[in-house]
Amino acid sequence: MLIGLLLKSREWRKLLVYLAIAAIVPLTYFIVIMFHEKEGLTIVNITSFVLHDYIDGGAIASIDYRNFLLTPVSLFRSFFQIHGNILILLLRFPWLYGLAFMAVALSIWALVLLRKTSFRPKPLKTIFVKVLLLAFSLHSFRMGMLNLCLLF
Repeated sequence: MLIGLLLKSREWRKLLVYLAIAAIVPLTYFIVIMFHEKEGLTIVNITSFVLHDYIDGGAIASIDYRNFLLTPVSLFRSFFQIHGNILILLLRFPWLYGLAFMAVALSIWALVLLRKTSFRPKPLKTIFVKVLLLAFSLHSFRMGMLNLCLLF
């Protein structure tokens, strides 16, 4: 969006509004690093601040009640944020209706093809699969023999 504004916009006010909104999070990070953490703005300090939970092992991925609580909230927020922008784009560029029509048509076609697809596993009869299984078993046997030789 920023590149589109830079290339197409003749109004600097729109560009400044967009940049002001986009700069809120980075500016907040810089203020916290400088005044709360009392550190300089180096790449190492910024990276360690942004990735603090990941580096310390506090960032976890789990499936619990929070996922089920926050997924609808995130979906609701994203729906209105994205669709609000889409409406503005469609009003400004009417030819995008053609892309929307193509996306819906391709989605319907994919669903029709998906219904015709069989999800039964295919038998392992091809020569390619047999060669892969042979190579894997020989490699496993060799590694097993190598580990056995290292033990004695």
